[in-house]
Amino acid sequence: MNNINKLLAKSKLNGELSLIEHTKGVINIAHYALNYFFNRNNTWDITNMTYDKLEKSIISAAALHDIGKCCDSFQNYVRNDFPYKKNIL
Repeated sequence: MNNINKLLAKSKLNGELSLIEHTKGVINIAHYALNYFFNRNNTWDITNMTYDKLEKSIISAAALHDIGKCCDSFQNYVRNDFPYKKNIL
């Protein structure tokens, strides 16, 4: 599958959602969590990591956490809704 706009993160059986929309949602939640739990003006105590570096790391992880869903095998799986599929995962 070559068109990134047609990649799915969830099948119709599970509330069909594009991978792009899913990733945008995950990034939004990551930003919310960062703002809720961390103060931009402080360093992160454990590693003396600056907020900017922490933010870049968390947002990168959020953006890439489902990169495997781009694979043809996963896309074939989510596009072929079989009644037993919910019990597999």
